[in-house]
Amino acid sequence: MKIKFPLFLISIVFCTGCSSEKQSQSQNNKTYEWKVAENDSKSPFNNLNLEYITLSNEPSNKMLGTIDKIIPYDDELLIKSGDNLNIYDEKGKYIRSIGMKGRGGNEYLTITDVSVHNGIIYILDSDVDKVLSFSVNGEFISKKDAPISLLEGILAIENGFIFFRPQYTGEEENELYKFAITTTDLEMNIVEQKVKYGDLPKISLATPFIESENEAYFNIHLTDFFTQVDRENGEMKTYTLDFLEETANYDERENMFKTRDKRFILRSPIIWQNFAVGQTFSNSESNFFMLNINSGIIYEDTDFLSVFPGTYGFDSDFLYIPHEMMEFNKNHNRLPESIRTRSENGENVIIKASIL
Repeated sequence: MKIKFPLFLISIVFCTGCSSEKQSQSQNNKTYEWKVAENDSKSPFNNLNLEYITLSNEPSNKMLGTIDKIIPYDDELLIKSGDNLNIYDEKGKYIRSIGMKGRGGNEYLTITDVSVHNGIIYILDSDVDKVLSFSVNGEFISKKDAPISLLEGILAIENGFIFFRPQYTGEEENELYKFAITTTDLEMNIVEQKVKYGDLPKISLATPFIESENEAYFNIHLTDFFTQVDRENGEMKTYTLDFLEETANYDERENMFKTRDKRFILRSPIIWQNFAVGQTFSNSESNFFMLNINSGIIYEDTDFLSVFPGTYGFDSDFLYIPHEMMEFNKNHNRLPESIRTRSENGENVIIKASIL
């Protein structure tokens, strides 16, 4: 059994075994201190307009469970749930599915990750180390070998792809597998590899790319770094959230869930409407935050949006947040009754948020 060892991502530069937190942070492009507003009267959470989308009309063999990824694209929603990849209209009505599970030349065994760019949908199948491409209308285009094996993330950019690969034991002799980020051309030829693994904590759960039409974001679970990718040219910029006295050192991060008074990023932040929007975890609680990137002021939501989604999506106008019906979600009673009933009945509900 292979064990994954993700790292702290440092953008642009090679990290060849960063030995200290001070060294790692000094290489980042932008650092924000965790300064939460004492007065929340100006909180952007007070100015959110919330709509609710209930997904419907899927065929019985394409029903969704937990939503893994949402990509808004051309007035539609591309949604991954396990090995199902469905497209819905903006009201949540099922339109079509992309691809089919199987061993045929145009089929996949597993949807490890998915990306869409310039009207083409790309499915990463790590079970067989392949990348399948389809038109947004569901027509099969091609199936190509992935550049290396055991990849967990794919992001299509203008002239190629960016892949994420966690570190595995037993493969130190393979130089290609010592890097987290691999950039290729459109034919899967490796152009560049960066962010080299070093002696970093043995923590797991890599976060997939969260993408919009022009940019994407990713981070490594249990860190305070997140990286922005320009999809036009593949350039990266890394941001750091300095949690001050709540920041765990490298040794503490391996046992973060036992270190209750420490804070870490739970879902990769995105920059949306002049705010860095994300989710942190501390003291057994998950909270959304919105960080004003101009003032540096941080606002937390500890009530209404305290859902625990596996992912979220975004475009220039909206956030798309899956509502998972779990006991520790705080906002069940705040949902409109009709929406709460649908969610309790197992229907997939997505919160669509915009700023008034």
